[in-house]
Amino acid sequence: MKPTSFLIYICRSFSIGAIVVLFSNCFSQTINDLNLTGSWKVSDENTYETWVEEGDSLVGVSYKVNYGVREIQEYMTIKQVENNLVYLATVPNHNEGKTIAFQLNPSIPNRFQFENFAHDFPHIIAYQPTNDSTLLVSIKNTDQQGFDLTLEKTEEPKTIPTWFMDHLQNEIGVWIADNSAYFNETEPYISYGLEWKKSVDNTSVVGELYGLTADGDKELFWELRQYWDNETNRAAFDQFGRGGMNGKGYLEKTDENTFEIIQTFSIPNGYEWEEKHENIISATTMSSTSYHSQNTDSWKKKRTMIWEKQ
Repeated sequence: MKPTSFLIYICRSFSIGAIVVLFSNCFSQTINDLNLTGSWKVSDENTYETWVEEGDSLVGVSYKVNYGVREIQEYMTIKQVENNLVYLATVPNHNEGKTIAFQLNPSIPNRFQFENFAHDFPHIIAYQPTNDSTLLVSIKNTDQQGFDLTLEKTEEPKTIPTWFMDHLQNEIGVWIADNSAYFNETEPYISYGLEWKKSVDNTSVVGELYGLTADGDKELFWELRQYWDNETNRAAFDQFGRGGMNGKGYLEKTDENTFEIIQTFSIPNGYEWEEKHENIISATTMSSTSYHSQNTDSWKKKRTMIWEKQ
């Protein structure tokens, strides 16, 4: 729903005897006049604002993008409180996490100037459209100390989703799975180990999957890697094993704590097959169920392993 009901009227009146006279040149301001919905880039900076409609409010976020990672600078909301518009600003790690409110000054036409003179800085946050694709933003105190920004309408930049970044952080560490249910002469491993480490930065991880024998020997099976694939805009999951065997595929979040990995495996002689893993992960436990592809429409369950984070 378009928030067209946000109207701020300024009218002057005076009385002559019992007659009240109203000037006819009243003006009004609406959120639509600001035309704020969408994504905006600060001119000559790697900083963005993205605004969306939520009910009768506009909800925005200011952020920088570094190597595909969105770094939140500020959360903003513009909404109607009683008969006025209020700009609510929350800056992480500032003001003890409190939201600061700025009231619209409705006496200034063609400019959305929100004010809070009790705040240390800023006193004024003002948005002034210059055309359909440009906004002038002023962040200042009453003595004009502060700065101006030019926002230009743009497409929302591609970024690595927060869910994937949180997933990588949760996976880092050593996980051990008991293998007593499958221990035999051809599979002489009392447990399996999975270790994930941060790669060159915080946006990818590398891992090793190995078996542990009763004698304490460690046998490496797979080298693993998870990263965000910019070309497909998906979470890639690759692995490489003995004999040139490799698996390439993607990880998707299917539920709050559930992740699905579908990969195509191949060996040097050209043989290929598909496998799927369904991982249900908490902070300390992961249930991983593997499936083999029987055909394009069904999967055959292989086994479920329970991993404990060490």
